[in-house]
Amino acid sequence: MVFPLPLAPMEQYMLADDWPAHPRTFYLRLGLEGQFDHEALERAVPIAMARHPLLGAVVQSEGRRTWWVAAENQLPQIHWEREIERDIARAAAPIDLRRQIGLRLWVCEADGRTRLWLELHHACCDGLGAVRFAEDLLAAYAAEREGGKPEWRPLRTERLRDRGIYAGSRFTQWLRWPFEVLCIAGSLEYFLHRPVPLAVPVKEGADGSEPSPRLAAFRHRFTIHQTEALRSAARQEGATLNDLLLRDLFLAAQDWIDRHRAEEKTGMVRIMVPVNLRTRLHADMPAADCVCMINVDRRVQGWTDLRKMLRIVSWEMGMVKRLRLGVIMLRIIQLVQRITGSLKSLLPADRCLASCVLSNLGMPLRDSPLADAHGRVTAGNVEVEEIELLPPVRPLTSAAFGAATLGGRLTVSLLADQRALGAGGGEELLALYAQRLGQTAQPDPPATSDVSPTGAASPAG
Repeated sequence: MVFPLPLAPMEQYMLADDWPAHPRTFYLRLGLEGQFDHEALERAVPIAMARHPLLGAVVQSEGRRTWWVAAENQLPQIHWEREIERDIARAAAPIDLRRQIGLRLWVCEADGRTRLWLELHHACCDGLGAVRFAEDLLAAYAAEREGGKPEWRPLRTERLRDRGIYAGSRFTQWLRWPFEVLCIAGSLEYFLHRPVPLAVPVKEGADGSEPSPRLAAFRHRFTIHQTEALRSAARQEGATLNDLLLRDLFLAAQDWIDRHRAEEKTGMVRIMVPVNLRTRLHADMPAADCVCMINVDRRVQGWTDLRKMLRIVSWEMGMVKRLRLGVIMLRIIQLVQRITGSLKSLLPADRCLASCVLSNLGMPLRDSPLADAHGRVTAGNVEVEEIELLPPVRPLTSAAFGAATLGGRLTVSLLADQRALGAGGGEELLALYAQRLGQTAQPDPPATSDVSPTGAASPAG
């Protein structure tokens, strides 16, 4: 029995940053060829969830102490839809982890194709954890439909006790303290800089309040040739595809600011980047939130040498990974929690904490037990053709980008607060980003834009 389980620092952070109009939930979308056997998928859900206890847990509190406990008789309902690209409306209310488990599912089917949407609360899972659950759900589905045992990775639920331990042994952590104290002091720029929000002036509602956001999702899928060209462009500068995605997002954000907030075009652009903190200790751990947030700041107007900009971004992100600088954020969370008893001082709703978010899953199904020698991921009668990540937005951070590669094709997705970005602002922002990446890849110019809506979510209000 793994419960009760105290909340880790990042889980407390995600719970504290959960706003009624901006829930701290994210989406994972799988595009599949074929349609599910409904009964087999319904049976597969509890089988897969049994391997990931935090997706079936709720939060309890007493004073400053907060912990996970198993939810009583709660399973996510599968919402079956008949329109492949319809708007996805939220359930009756945002997910309240004190009463509800942090998982919802939608299945949209039409013309022999399927879109499987997972909505997950970020306190109980991150993007890679969501992929692992989706993989197990497909494996359980194949076994239920065709008989036999599911093909899945070995997991150990007791490893959940190790989440939040990312700095090695106690001796290693002790050696890191002088370095971490210096880094905490250096992180003051997070509080001193005022990033420019990607937002147009918002008209007040009839009651004098700002209107609730309307969250809309969009995606741009690159060809195999374009994806390889982007990887090649990154390799030529000794960088990764993630570094290149980050550099070009700075340029696209500046393009948007030049159009819509010209008076702030020399301001600071901040991209918040989730960084995976998993080590070998967590290799067989079930789904959990094992990321931290790294803020990368640039005054883009001052850069004319874009190759140099890429190399510096690559060096900075390399230092973050090699020195595990993400652990510093966990130290700050713990420090503020102990001093104030709350994390609200870190998470104001009236201040822009980041211009936008970029989360890259990489190639998450590359080593899946469901993948064949050619990299095709199949589960019974369905085959995964595309994977898409939509990170959450928050007050004054109105755009969150996700990236993932499957079958050699990169998909870049955007969850946008359309009220903040303005009419057509989400499509425009993603088009600017796709254009910047297209210029980097130098492909043949497409005849039409490949930016398309993938669904929308509207908080109840």
